[in-house]
Amino acid sequence: MLRAFRLLALVFLASVLASFDALAAPRIWIALAEEEGAYLELSNELGKQLAGLADIRTARWTSLVADSAVRPDLVVTVGVPALDGVLG
Repeated sequence: MLRAFRLLALVFLASVLASFDALAAPRIWIALAEEEGAYLELSNELGKQLAGLADIRTARWTSLVADSAVRPDLVVTVGVPALDGVLG
C-alpha cells in the first residue's frame, strides 16, 4: 500500500514539476504530521526522488507555517493533521 502511494505521489509531483518554468527551481514544502516513522520515511524518499529538480523544504507542518516568509509553489502534506493544519 505504501509503495503504491509513493508511486502515485511521485507521478503527480513529476507532472506538476514538468509544468513549472525550467529556469526557476520550484519551491516545494513537504509538510509532515510527525517527524518520525512512515511520515519521515515518505519524506526522505520524496526528497531523494526530487533532489536537484526543486528547492525542497521538509519539516513538521507547524514550523513550515510559522516560518513562511517565502511561500512555496507546491505543498505536499503527509498525514491528516498536516493537511488540516496547512489548510486551517
